[in-house]
Amino acid sequence: MAKLLPMGSPENLVECLHRKYHKMLLTYSISVAKRFSHLPLKGDDYLQMFYLKVITNSEVIFAGYQQHGVKYLMSIIKNEILNTNRKQQKRKIREEEFCQEKVLATGKDESAKEYSLEDLLRIVKVRLKSMDYEIFVHYLEGYQAKEIAKMVGLNHQTVGTRIFRIKKDLQAYLGDLGFRE
Repeated sequence: MAKLLPMGSPENLVECLHRKYHKMLLTYSISVAKRFSHLPLKGDDYLQMFYLKVITNSEVIFAGYQQHGVKYLMSIIKNEILNTNRKQQKRKIREEEFCQEKVLATGKDESAKEYSLEDLLRIVKVRLKSMDYEIFVHYLEGYQAKEIAKMVGLNHQTVGTRIFRIKKDLQAYLGDLGFRE
């Protein structure tokens, strides 16, 4: 059982955790980051993300810490790194899906121009409503429907439906512009 920390405000919890565990958590986040082929310097970034999570979910994290101790804090950091890794992989896959497509200006492969993801986003931004565009960008960044739903304040099923419709609409739209697989 973990030694009780004074709960107080979320900032107070961060201060107590920082004072008591910062060096150990930093070492841990660097070692986990290395295991997933991230730069060691990313460990500090992950630790900062952990502290932000403590501020936004202080009551839950405080309760988890009280019940499970420092291992609970380490699991939060590890999960943050795993989620980031998963999102990076999904983003890479989605970028490849879009960036492999080419616009055929003359109908010949030799003169096809390859577009970056940013170019495609500029093209589709005019096509989508602002909320759909925001959802689509988060989707391309690798977030799941439930995560996007929390960010934009919608039901996760609504977000899933919107993603499906956006993809369907964009397939037709980009196909009309000359994009192909």
